[in-house]
Amino acid sequence: MALISKIRKHSWIIVASLALALLSFLIMDVVSNNTFGGQTQFTVGKVNGVAIDYNDFSRTEQILYNNSAVDPYSRRTYLWNYFVEKILMEKTASKLGIGISPTELEELQFGNNLSPVIQQRFLDPSTNMVDRDQLNQIKQGLESNTLRADLVTFWNEQKTEIVKERLQAKYAGLVSKAIYSPTWMAEQRHFDATELVDFQYVKLPFDLIMDSISVTDQEIEKYIKDHKVGYTYPEEARFLEYVSFPVIPTAEDSAAIRTELNVLVDSFKNTREDSLFVALNGGQLDPAYFRKDQLSLEFAESLFDLPKGGTYGPYIDNGVYRLAKMVNRKIIPDSVDVRHILRSVQTIDQMVSAQKTIDSLKNLLESGAARFDSLAIRYSQDPGSGFNGGELGMTGHDVMVKPFNDVIFFQAEPGKYYSVTTQFGIHLIEVKKQVFGKNPAESVQLAYLDRPIVPSQATQDRVEDEVTAINNANRTLDELKKALASRPELVFEKTGAVKKNDNTAGLLPAGESTRSMIRWAFDKKASPGDVSPEIFLYEDAVNFVTNQINIAGLRSIQPKGLARVEAVREDVTLTLTNKKKAERLISEIQGTPDIYALATKYNVKVDTATRVNFTTSFLQQMGNEPKVIAAAFGTEQNATSKPIIGNGGVYVVKTTGRSPSIGEPDIAFFREQVSSVSRNNVTSFLMESLKKRAKIKDNRFTFF
Repeated sequence: MALISKIRKHSWIIVASLALALLSFLIMDVVSNNTFGGQTQFTVGKVNGVAIDYNDFSRTEQILYNNSAVDPYSRRTYLWNYFVEKILMEKTASKLGIGISPTELEELQFGNNLSPVIQQRFLDPSTNMVDRDQLNQIKQGLESNTLRADLVTFWNEQKTEIVKERLQAKYAGLVSKAIYSPTWMAEQRHFDATELVDFQYVKLPFDLIMDSISVTDQEIEKYIKDHKVGYTYPEEARFLEYVSFPVIPTAEDSAAIRTELNVLVDSFKNTREDSLFVALNGGQLDPAYFRKDQLSLEFAESLFDLPKGGTYGPYIDNGVYRLAKMVNRKIIPDSVDVRHILRSVQTIDQMVSAQKTIDSLKNLLESGAARFDSLAIRYSQDPGSGFNGGELGMTGHDVMVKPFNDVIFFQAEPGKYYSVTTQFGIHLIEVKKQVFGKNPAESVQLAYLDRPIVPSQATQDRVEDEVTAINNANRTLDELKKALASRPELVFEKTGAVKKNDNTAGLLPAGESTRSMIRWAFDKKASPGDVSPEIFLYEDAVNFVTNQINIAGLRSIQPKGLARVEAVREDVTLTLTNKKKAERLISEIQGTPDIYALATKYNVKVDTATRVNFTTSFLQQMGNEPKVIAAAFGTEQNATSKPIIGNGGVYVVKTTGRSPSIGEPDIAFFREQVSSVSRNNVTSFLMESLKKRAKIKDNRFTFF
């Protein structure tokens, strides 16, 4: 009782302790859930201390790429660079006093000096020009507050893109205008471009040395240190190795697919609604007609001889079970005289409007209330033919895009009017005349039911279970290779350097499976030699079945900085092997200075290069060999050079003629030529230079 009384007396201490413990728990939870290595949970990255918020990043992705077919990895890479460059440009522009006025921004969006952003997004493919009608509609909608809310949001985000691009262009312009090429440089450019040499040469390929050449790790390490620029990694990289298990349909899978088509033979033969039948049963009915020589060679005879309504198959054609039906036969003209009226289309709203216009014009023509040429001049948005009454002239097969071609050759009758939609818009078509050859051949229209021969779900599951069992039983690359040594059909592939935000690795395609593989490889728990606990499934992009399952291992880790030997061993070994072979060749040919004697000794030919200037780095017969061209200029006429180690072998050059530079150099021309190269480099490399100097923290790996 005394103990209970004592507890009651000091109960406030217990309550306070519980409250403190609860508060500490909440604080720890907040901290742990809002930080990743010192970065807030919602920070995709930082640029010179400025955070890129995850919510802003995702919102921008949704606005700019809503319903877009662009793969998520490409668009996130674009957005990351966009946010980084935007932050860098805002700070740089502020320091330099560069800005964009409201008037200039309006001009960039709707004026005569449109931003490249607008030019790219609002290009009319039919005219290869910006769609001004659409821009004007958007402008009017913004001014009258009648534009759809989602388009307003998109446009506001796009304005930010336009400002960023313009600031970038102004900054690049400032740097470009500061570039100056001195007179001596222009003169040197003149001499390099106008002095010419003729020379003969022999090439001794590296593989003339057949002996095995050994390269040690110490030699590789020394080469890396001597070539630091080319072998320095700006960020950590990892090297993977993987083995692919193909998922192949079994004989049972193939038989089941054939049976599925066999069930449809009678229904397919008896239906009078071929278009509807093939649409409901996974088939195709091409509007086009084909000659016998245009059909699959193996089956042309059987298909072409079918009676109308007859079927053939199922048969296998290019990995697909196919059931064919003869739909129709007729003689197709060799060429047609055609004219059209085009209404361009970019949006769904424009599609509806264009179709109404085309229907109205068609009614006018069919009622005889208007002439085709007059309507074309007034309404056609094809500038090439519109001003000429819509005339396209005599046209042969496959000159026009397929939907247009199908109508004019396989459907149209002279004097009648047809509408068709293509990627350019909606066309109103009239075929004025058909021209047939002297011996016209009959063509046929066929309908097909196709079933790709793919692995069944049971087969996919069986292979997945097999690969999972192998993966679970072998937790290191060494164990995995030993376990699969008896299966020579399974080949281990190596990737090059993979960075943590990459979505491709080696020959593997971009996609969620490859991205998951890379994310595992960069997990802190993954060590060289480990095999991923997860297997990676790859789908056929057309048939959406698993056609490949991979087991992946981590081969090595390359930290940021100078390359480790194991990271570049294969690349450097080849370079050093060729260097050693070249040195061996050079030691062998010291006593054979004449190029014809060398050609005879090594059974190679003497090649000739004529009128080569010093700025040349590539010759058709030689390839990219700037050292060889430099040697030709550095060798006296009729003299033979010392052996030169080139990219493709050892070369010996004999300079046979020289044409010295003549005339006074056009200093202004060559100064501009030299400067333009540097100015082009400004556009290409200025932003990358800013990024290298900036403090950029990239947390994308945490989120994607």
